[in-house]
Amino acid sequence: MIRVDGERSRLVLSLLLLIGTPCLAHLPELVGWKTCNPYFLISGLADWKGWIRGTCFVDGNVGNTVQALGGLSAAQWLDGRLPWWNHYAAAGLPLASTMQPGSFFLPFVLLLHLFDGPLALKLTMQCLSGLFTFAFLREAGLARMPSLLGGVLFSLNGSFAYFGDAPVFPIPFLPLLLLGITRCRRALDESRPGGPLLVAVAICYSLVSGFPETALMDGLFGLGWLALEAFRLRGRRAVRLCAAVCGGGIVGLLLAAPVLIPFLRELRSSSLGAHVMVSSNRFRADQLAGLLFPTLFGAPLEDGDVDGWGGIWGYVGVATTMLALVALAGARRDPRRLFAAGWIVFMVLAMCRVPGIDWIRNHLPLLGLVDFRRYPAASCEFAAILLAAFAVDDWRGGVPVRRRRGAALSFAVMALAFLALAWSHLVAEATRIASVRLDAILTLSTGSAIAAATLWLLGRPATRAAARGMLAIGLIDASISFMNPVLHGESRTTLDLAPIAYLQAHQGLFRLHALGARLVPNYAGLFGLASIDDIVTPVPTLWDRQATRMDPHLFGFLFVGEYDGDGRNLIARRTAFAEVGTRYVILAADHDPLAGQPGFQLAFDGVRTRIYEIAGAKPYFEIASGRCTLEVVDRDRLAARCDGPALLTRREMRFPGWHARIDGHETAIEAAPPIFQQIALPAGRSDIVWRYLPVDATAIALAFGGGVLALLALLAAAAWPVQAAGLRSRSANCLRNLATLGAITTRQ
Repeated sequence: MIRVDGERSRLVLSLLLLIGTPCLAHLPELVGWKTCNPYFLISGLADWKGWIRGTCFVDGNVGNTVQALGGLSAAQWLDGRLPWWNHYAAAGLPLASTMQPGSFFLPFVLLLHLFDGPLALKLTMQCLSGLFTFAFLREAGLARMPSLLGGVLFSLNGSFAYFGDAPVFPIPFLPLLLLGITRCRRALDESRPGGPLLVAVAICYSLVSGFPETALMDGLFGLGWLALEAFRLRGRRAVRLCAAVCGGGIVGLLLAAPVLIPFLRELRSSSLGAHVMVSSNRFRADQLAGLLFPTLFGAPLEDGDVDGWGGIWGYVGVATTMLALVALAGARRDPRRLFAAGWIVFMVLAMCRVPGIDWIRNHLPLLGLVDFRRYPAASCEFAAILLAAFAVDDWRGGVPVRRRRGAALSFAVMALAFLALAWSHLVAEATRIASVRLDAILTLSTGSAIAAATLWLLGRPATRAAARGMLAIGLIDASISFMNPVLHGESRTTLDLAPIAYLQAHQGLFRLHALGARLVPNYAGLFGLASIDDIVTPVPTLWDRQATRMDPHLFGFLFVGEYDGDGRNLIARRTAFAEVGTRYVILAADHDPLAGQPGFQLAFDGVRTRIYEIAGAKPYFEIASGRCTLEVVDRDRLAARCDGPALLTRREMRFPGWHARIDGHETAIEAAPPIFQQIALPAGRSDIVWRYLPVDATAIALAFGGGVLALLALLAAAAWPVQAAGLRSRSANCLRNLATLGAITTRQ
């Protein structure tokens, strides 16, 4: 009994550490000393006043997509509506089918309804990553301490450090997928229920979390792991393993149908904009040093340019690299290590676009569309952490001197080679920016100390104290690298909501346009305001063409409201903006190109922001022919009283899936120029309601319903062995009690 209680207490402490570590890493944000809240850093509603260069993340989509569109999805869920459509960007756009908002990432997407929702969601994903990694490593046969180290390191991995948007949300479900595969394999030898159930949940959440590129890399890693396990089993047992895992995967795909089916359909008729060029992205040789020394080039955007900063979209770190090299010395005994090492080598070579490897990547299904400079990093980090956990597990039997020396020599050669390649770029950056010099000195000195401490500990007996020391080294190394971007958050800034309040009071159903990033695209919807600006991928071709007509210099898929703020395009094409219902323009008060321009009237003059009204803006609802009186409820409902037959124009983008009903009866939606909807109204009073559903709504419902039923079957199958074992145990106890009673009766 004492042993069980001790084991339980150690498990509880492990879980607390796995949950507490990400919280400690974000402590400057949690206590209010720093903020990485995109409301302050990205929305355009605040001015930066920080004294440290750089920022918290390398991709502004943590604001444009996660906080803005994800927050809009959460608001629609809480309002009792399915988040299929976004009225508040462009001329109306699909919402859930763009994937990145994670509209069906329930219940996690509801966290984005909070003011600092991106932090809450990222922190939750970090905790799940640590917990799932710990569970997987324990299931794979590793001891508690190496499993705990692996969980801690993965919860603070480099992708989490540099990203805050959709690419990191599928990360926890890679170890969950591997846990399911491993449990399926062990079920062939012993009663380990729930493997297919875990696979189904992992596949589903990888897809609905919002980023298909990361989900694809995780799926390929899981497929390779399954092939490895099947090869080790061979014969009928391998077939049974593949059948169990594939069955769980199919259930996961069915559960992800509400996102997957609309996304795949709309991808065929949408524009990817600049994302069609992502396959040309690559690591430069002088960037590789950042994989070992994450803060070598400073914090993200410290020099104001992603490529100048180093273009690193993830890292491994010193302690993890050293331990991974130690683990590779024993790879001949464990093919899992060869797989992990091979994955890292292939992905790094593909990132660098090495000839031959690049050809293979471009000819594998879908991989040619993946930006290999950014999105394979998480799976590489997991593979390296997996090797590190194996090394610490080996440590219990002692690490031979030869292995330690080989790892140290390999690490030294690798580090010196990477630093030599990066030296000229590093010197140029350090000469220009003083803070980069400090970052480089600190990261090189701490990295050397951590490498030496790791090597020294591996030469000591694996006592409990030494194991705790190894855990502390890994935690320190990961925390230093992880907290560097956090410490570059803002500390002194406030939101300017006065222009938002004015627009909420006056805008109605008209749209706005921004100049000089005074209100970044997609954010307007969080305040119930419609904006003609958008940042979304993929974007419907119909809107892409219209946006290009309004702005011939449109940057790829972005209609961003002219970040330079010069207003020349808006002035030249004022009537085109007015035609799509744009009535207000928001811009910086200290840079006002619209002053005195004909057709623009100043409506709001604030401390940092001005708002102009565009003359001749077309209303959202307009009678194109006939005479009617309209009583508008909202964008989807109105009542009309017409003297005779009439035509009603609704300035919402026509898109497959829109339905209109007049007095409860379906009516045809016709095209209205340039991209809008039009319906015929009868004489007299009529009530009109619009509703959007994806074209494949029936198929989505059937697929999802089938997935739910299959999931329930998997739950029952997972629960039955446990119930059967309990029944057998109770039956055995009953028989023993009856036998004892019979013996007593016989003696009497």
